[in-house]
Amino acid sequence: MLKIFSSHFTTTNGKTLNDLANLSELFCRSLNAKNVKKVAISLDDSFDFLVAFFGANLAKKEIILPQNKNFEMLMEMPEALEVSKNENFINITNSNFAEFLTKNDKKTNEKKEKTATKLSLSLPFFFQTSGSSGEPKLVAKTLRQMLNEANFLARHFAFSTHETLLASTPLTHLFGLTFKGFTALVSGAKVEPKQCIYPEVILEKSQKFAECDVVLVATPTVLNALCEHANLANACNIRRVFSAGSKLAPQIRQKLKTALPNLQIVEIFGSSETGVVAFDNGNGLFKFDEVDVWSENERLCVRSLWQDAGDGVPFLTSDCGVVGDDGAVEIFGRCDRLVKLHEKRVSLDKIEKVLTNSGFVAESFVGVKESLESFKVLKNEKNANFESGENANLQNGESVANGENVNLQSSEKSEKSENTNLTNTMLENVRLFALVVLNEKGKREFLNGGKKALVEKLKNVLKNEFGSLVRFFKIVEKLPYNERGKVAKKDALAKLYERAEPKFEILEKSENSIVLHSFVSPEWFYFEGHFSSFPLTPGFVQLGWALRAVGEFFGVQICRVNSVKFVAFLRPFDEVFVEIVKKEKRFEFEVKNQNGRCCYGRI
Repeated sequence: MLKIFSSHFTTTNGKTLNDLANLSELFCRSLNAKNVKKVAISLDDSFDFLVAFFGANLAKKEIILPQNKNFEMLMEMPEALEVSKNENFINITNSNFAEFLTKNDKKTNEKKEKTATKLSLSLPFFFQTSGSSGEPKLVAKTLRQMLNEANFLARHFAFSTHETLLASTPLTHLFGLTFKGFTALVSGAKVEPKQCIYPEVILEKSQKFAECDVVLVATPTVLNALCEHANLANACNIRRVFSAGSKLAPQIRQKLKTALPNLQIVEIFGSSETGVVAFDNGNGLFKFDEVDVWSENERLCVRSLWQDAGDGVPFLTSDCGVVGDDGAVEIFGRCDRLVKLHEKRVSLDKIEKVLTNSGFVAESFVGVKESLESFKVLKNEKNANFESGENANLQNGESVANGENVNLQSSEKSEKSENTNLTNTMLENVRLFALVVLNEKGKREFLNGGKKALVEKLKNVLKNEFGSLVRFFKIVEKLPYNERGKVAKKDALAKLYERAEPKFEILEKSENSIVLHSFVSPEWFYFEGHFSSFPLTPGFVQLGWALRAVGEFFGVQICRVNSVKFVAFLRPFDEVFVEIVKKEKRFEFEVKNQNGRCCYGRI
């Protein structure tokens, strides 16, 4: 290990390559002493992860990296794993990791002399893929493939010992393991071992390591959240961003560059099977020099030193596209995102691109619509926690107190679907739906003309090329991205059928008063018909929030509403505050937006 990786490798909390080598050998001996056969690694700390990973490799154990560190989901794949009850298959977690580093274990010490000191470069380990386009599966990799890829990336992007890597992506994902793991190890870059998911953490860490050039490895989902942070400009120590997992929206790149003009943004294209294939630094997508890419029956084929499993066979991807003589790669979309409509193949990805270029849409997802009978949406039936800062539901329907937790849900209940079998892409008479996130121009159109008028404009944009294939449009606050920055089919369908209602957080609370806060989302079901050309929050809904808040927080049965007055509109994209003050024999309430009162009264 000491000969393979850079001796300059360190973590931000002072761990070195020597520490990694010594602890990996100790972990190896412990696995052998405990007679472990297979290992799943579900650790948060990346240094601990590498100790377990290399320790298991030294011990010649089969290693499996569960998606999102979810061991239960992994165990739902017995055919792929070939796990039997007789095998000692263990999941290494934050709670049991330390048990494998105990030096006083007699059996461990007895096997010290037999410990392997060289890593096995050809021993396969397995990633569990996200399954965004189908069922999750396992993809095999070897250390040799990872080293080939990391050494190339370290040279190509000139990683150095003066850089510190922050990552939102865990090492159980290939993107995270490639950049934060192996590329850092071979280049000697410093690594922050904690996963940085939230913008506040990224900003804090980037300022903490001001003496270094900070490199951020993140998905578009995390970068989008970072763009919305008020203090984004303070992240000036972040010099480079590497993004992968899904397409990086142009507006995210633009926002980052506006706030941080010297920032280099590199989008990586690839997959778990191929590793890195191409990159886009803002000038278009180009294949890497050491990767062969060509089109075969419209599908891209890939061959590289880190794709080749030793048999020399290239990988036929699910991406449709072409490669130019200059290495430029044009992606048309995934072949599993092609549907047959009226004897014609249509790319759902291309429809999304047209919608995004309409001038009204920030991003979108287009999918095949299932009937509600074949896809029952499971609504969240958990009790809402009204602890300060956590979400609370104030919704239509009968409210029921349950101890300290309260659930204020609609009286209409949904059934749990036993079978969420998704539609085949080659169905006849399929109907398409679009989840649409509006940009600023789109928001103005929605406010000025309502959903119906906006949808008509979107249909006109699609009409020339796609006719009326997209029949259903839903305006949403954000797309349901998973941890890998992808929209899974089942999550998109769930979003389509979701009956969205407000979620409030508690800003202030005392014995005689409470202040609740939320944002008026365009996807609240109230706006489907109230009013069709001028969306606004109905007055009875605002009054209902006050009535239910009084009942839930003060335990009072409402006798009557003495007075209520509506003085201003509460509209989509507004902030909303619900303030309740207890007097001697009554409650006074106000519903306000960012500009002032919308309604007030006495109960």
